[in-house]
Amino acid sequence: MVMAAKARVRLTLLGAIFLLGCIGQATSASFSFPNYCVQKCVQGSSACGTDHPKCLCREARGYFLEAVLKCMYLDCPNELRNNFEHDFLGIVKDGCDASNKPVPDNDIKTAESLASSLIAKLPATTTSLGSHPAINTGARVVHLGVTSHHHSARRRRV
Repeated sequence: MVMAAKARVRLTLLGAIFLLGCIGQATSASFSFPNYCVQKCVQGSSACGTDHPKCLCREARGYFLEAVLKCMYLDCPNELRNNFEHDFLGIVKDGCDASNKPVPDNDIKTAESLASSLIAKLPATTTSLGSHPAINTGARVVHLGVTSHHHSARRRRV
């Protein structure tokens, strides 16, 4: 009888140690963003590193999501348009859930709404010139209201 009780206690303790180990692994993970531009926006918008998920998840409840989306609008327009859910928001949501620091649904919905608004403001076709969205119109490149003409002929000196 005493042996069976000791065995149960031992199994319970081993189970608790295993469970605590799993929780520790989930909270010590780091965020990995597959796109370099998105990674730069995350790093530039956060006081935390991507290897500090609890801190990043705490920031995701504040201005962080909005700041990253605005950075993506300026620096990564194609990623914002095509992959923001996969390359950014989904990673933050899943990582914070795994770290037991979930981002409130309201904050996720607000970020999705902001992303939709920013995407609607993007031109039909975007390429990166410097760090701002641009439209290539063939002979002219329109860059945030500044128009420059590209000519194949050399300019004459005056």
